[in-house]
Amino acid sequence: PAPTSARAIAAANTAGVVRATAPGQSWAPPATDPATNPRTNQPAAEAAADAAVPRADRLRLHPEYVAATADDYAHLVRSHDWRRTLGAVAEEASRRGRSEVSVLDVGCGAGAFTAALAASGALLHDDERRRGSLLHDDDETVRSQSECSFRVDLLDPSPRALRAAAESLVPPLALGELRCASVQDFARATLLRDDGATLTNDDANDERRAGSGSFRGYDVVWAVHTPSHVPCGLNAGAAGLASFLRSFRDLLRPGGFGFIAAPTADSHYARFHAMYTREFGPGSGFDAARVGDPSRRAAAGGFDTGGDRSAGASYVRNGRNDQYTSAEHVAAALAARGVAFNRVDVAHVTRVSASDGARLEAYLRGCAGDDAVSLDTMLANARIGAYLASCRSADGSHYAFPQKTAHMTL
Repeated sequence: PAPTSARAIAAANTAGVVRATAPGQSWAPPATDPATNPRTNQPAAEAAADAAVPRADRLRLHPEYVAATADDYAHLVRSHDWRRTLGAVAEEASRRGRSEVSVLDVGCGAGAFTAALAASGALLHDDERRRGSLLHDDDETVRSQSECSFRVDLLDPSPRALRAAAESLVPPLALGELRCASVQDFARATLLRDDGATLTNDDANDERRAGSGSFRGYDVVWAVHTPSHVPCGLNAGAAGLASFLRSFRDLLRPGGFGFIAAPTADSHYARFHAMYTREFGPGSGFDAARVGDPSRRAAAGGFDTGGDRSAGASYVRNGRNDQYTSAEHVAAALAARGVAFNRVDVAHVTRVSASDGARLEAYLRGCAGDDAVSLDTMLANARIGAYLASCRSADGSHYAFPQKTAHMTL
């Protein structure tokens, strides 16, 4: 079907529900009268799409996890000069006679990054920034932003995530299309030629330079914390990191701006995931003690994949939930393919109140990608309990988890 206006989708969603189409295609309003199709009665396609999302990704949509990680995204935005970067892209668009910059948010999740970007004021026009007593700049690159809007297409396999992310966009970030698919499926569908062949990156660039083909590529493509959920290695298959990065590049126009943010191997995210898997994952005493427990994860190896039993399911490879793709994996994969990129590692701290047990539990479960273990059980575990105690502040008021995130620009 032809792409549907995201504003129309939002209006339809207010009255009823939206439904998923085939991977790589847009969302469309329900064919029936919204009054006869209440929100509580989700269409089967949408329910199936949400059920297929790996449990690890669903846990990161939990409101308490989103709240706990809000400062992470705010720090990520402050650590990069987004105003100048996007201003340069907008300036180029203006020179070409365009009033709109196309953006693709890969693995948008609940929209935490776009919400942080909007809240930072980095995209406000100069006069708006002055009225808000924010920084202003007379640089031509920055001023050009006032002449362009940013049309953001949201890409995520979760209908629930797309709804949440759509609400995070405020001017000059304009809501574009909602794409319910993985980046690999979306790239294949977008780059599919009339003869049924899929364009490679080089083929697509040749057609763009020649002025043929309908897809010109996005001006900006970003994937913030998304690669961490993507399996890597030779057994990862079509859903793996190599395919993810190839699709990422295929969707970016020549000369466009690509941005990938991923935690490093020594960040809290990677360290805690490895520690949790060792203590509670497949092959652990905890997992063995739960054999026969109806609540035990149904997937091979003990951890749930959210309905995806393929070899390339997120965090699951050969039946084991021991996969965490760090920034080092991403950088090595880019370098192996001869992709030029710049990398800057930025450190910060995620703080979670010690008195808010529900938020702390949701946050740690999101980091682990599993919800089989309660906060009390984590604290009682010798290794994890000691680690959490080392992260607690001297006055006991909060936990401070050390993070380091690699910012990779293409």
